[in-house]
Amino acid sequence: MNRLRLMLVLLAVVVVGGAALACGGGGSGEDAAEDLVEQAIKESGGGDVDIEVDNAKLPDNFPKEFPIYEGAKVTFTLTSSAGSGQSGNAWTVSWETKDSVEKVTKFYQDNLSKNQWTISATSTDSSGASFFIDRDAGGKSVGGMVTITRDGDVTAITAILGEDSN
Repeated sequence: MNRLRLMLVLLAVVVVGGAALACGGGGSGEDAAEDLVEQAIKESGGGDVDIEVDNAKLPDNFPKEFPIYEGAKVTFTLTSSAGSGQSGNAWTVSWETKDSVEKVTKFYQDNLSKNQWTISATSTDSSGASFFIDRDAGGKSVGGMVTITRDGDVTAITAILGEDSN
């Protein structure tokens, strides 16, 4: 993913997140912000982008080998396909669960390797955990990070993944 595209995707997360908070998590303001960011990234040559906050669901092309925490609810998705002259896809997906950070962290420590993901770095403390991960299979390389944090009475899980065809 080129540097400009990465900056735009990160900007999209900030803008949509801010719109969601300002609108109380839903409504036409949020939909307008989603549409605006999607169009801006597409026009910049960043490929097709889809952002979902209300009624978010796991993208159809999300890596099937990525372990999903049982019972966690999808709360946000951002999917981007490669622009002109690029290959691969990128995803940001967030889930929420009432389970503890410790329980969710253990799940990912145990299940990432079972699904052929390599954990290249781990950071854990009392507020959560982060894993830098990658997986090579079927001519595609997927890498990124998983973060697990406590947010009030829920544990938030976020996966930021990028795919590159070999």
